[in-house]
Amino acid sequence: MFKPSLNFKVQLEPEGENKLDAGSGVHLMRTPYEKSALNAHDIQAKVAFLNTSFDGKDIPSVSYSNLLPNEKLSFSGGYVDVAVRKLLEEPTIINHGCKSINIYADDGERFQTVITEFLGADTFEKYREDFRESDVQTPEQQTDQRGKFRVISLYWVGTEDNSSTLFIVVLDPYHLVFPTGDNWERLYTSHSARSLRNGQTFEDAYHQEFEKIDRFNVGSL
Repeated sequence: MFKPSLNFKVQLEPEGENKLDAGSGVHLMRTPYEKSALNAHDIQAKVAFLNTSFDGKDIPSVSYSNLLPNEKLSFSGGYVDVAVRKLLEEPTIINHGCKSINIYADDGERFQTVITEFLGADTFEKYREDFRESDVQTPEQQTDQRGKFRVISLYWVGTEDNSSTLFIVVLDPYHLVFPTGDNWERLYTSHSARSLRNGQTFEDAYHQEFEKIDRFNVGSL
C-alpha cells in the first residue's frame, strides 16, 4: 500500500499481497517544467496496472468501446492479441513515446467522458492534467505507422526518492479515446456491445494471464 501524500491523499491498494515499490509517498507531476521534460524524451518509469485496465466499456454517447469479441479465437494472433501479450510480457514498453494529454484540446470533453466511466468523476477532476498516452506497436499486424492499440495511464512521482510510476488506467485497442480518420464511428459500431452481443472485457479474454499480475485500486480521496 502506498502512503498518501499530504496534497492528494491518494491510496493505492494492491489486490494481492505483493506490493509495488514506487516510493514511500506519491504526488502527481504537475509543473510545466516537468511536463515539458516528459515530452522531450522517453521516461524510465515503473509500470503497474489499475483494476480499471481490465474493464470493458461501451459508451454510446461518444461512440467508445474497448470490448472484445466473445470468442477469443476470433482475434487470436491479430494486432489486439499481439499488443496485449507484448504489454503483459514487458509493461515498461509504454515508457517509449509516452505523451502528455492536452485535455483542453478539441477532444477534451470526449476524453473526460471516457475516463470518468473508468475512474469516476472525482478521480478524473483530481488528476485531469496527469494522464498520458502510449502506443503499443505491432509492426506485423498494423496497417499504419503508429498502430491502433493505445494505453492511457496516470503518471506519478515518489515524493521522497522521485521514482516514477505509470499506472495503466485504460487499454484502448481500437484508438477510440482520441479517434482519427473517417471510419472511426464504423469501427465503434463493429465493436459495440450490440454488434458483439455484449462482448467481453480484457478480464474475460485474458483471465489466466491477468491472474499473474499485481493489480491496484485507487483508494478513497
